[in-house]
Amino acid sequence: MGCDDTFDPIQENDLYHFSIYGYLDASADTQWVRVMPVREDIFTEPKPIDAVVTLEHMESCESVVMNDSLFSFLQGYAWNFWTTMALHPGQTYRLAAVSSSGSTSYAVISLPDDFETPLVHIRFVGQERTPNLTSIYIEGVENLADVRTVFNGPASESGETNMTDRSHLKESIRSGSDRWQVYINPLEDFQYLSTFLPFKPPVMLTEYLTPVSPYKPRVFIASAGPGYHYFPSIDEKIIALPDGVSNVMNGVGYVAGIISKTVPYKNCVAEGTTDVEPCPLEPPPW
Repeated sequence: MGCDDTFDPIQENDLYHFSIYGYLDASADTQWVRVMPVREDIFTEPKPIDAVVTLEHMESCESVVMNDSLFSFLQGYAWNFWTTMALHPGQTYRLAAVSSSGSTSYAVISLPDDFETPLVHIRFVGQERTPNLTSIYIEGVENLADVRTVFNGPASESGETNMTDRSHLKESIRSGSDRWQVYINPLEDFQYLSTFLPFKPPVMLTEYLTPVSPYKPRVFIASAGPGYHYFPSIDEKIIALPDGVSNVMNGVGYVAGIISKTVPYKNCVAEGTTDVEPCPLEPPPW
């Protein structure tokens, strides 16, 4: 109050050109990455973006120009870029955003090798067969990027299926150099689900876990490539800093390389036995 110096919270920026966020998933048929210019305010109204975004396969030098798509949100607008270019496990890619003046931000992303289909084991207790614990066994994954339970919701007025999901990465336990076990409490998932999706008609916990449940519960598992940062162990204040956790050169943000697998949230038993085996894979939920 007694100081004549003025304070300008906006620091002049000549180092960072674009913010780039997202991941490249070798299991998906379409790649989506958010690219925005580093700026002083949010896009509260639609604005063009001065950027050409390319994705290059470093081993073959094959490259494509990604398509742009403007998305609207409650907070404003953002540009997402997409391509159907096929990605391959264990390969390296370069994602670059270039302005008309030549300003460039880019990230080099290494994808992991493929891994075995995870095994889901739902345990039951008592005569009522109330599930009290779900164990997910994952092998062949050095860097576990995410584990999520995903649920379908009621269709919107346009007929699109709504989804909600819940991360269980913090419940994961490494049981070897490339093995993990994730413990999920179905009751907590059910309670979380009920806050986002209306139950019409009301269903019980055991009903929502059945294969014919209208909420189609499933598990999404993602393995990350070399150099991936385990974000749950990093202070959020560090993540928020431009140089905190970023693999974008001349820009801000993070682009991960992953392989994902989506399996039903149920026990799959081998025919003629009581042995639980991996369930057939399903398409990625997003």
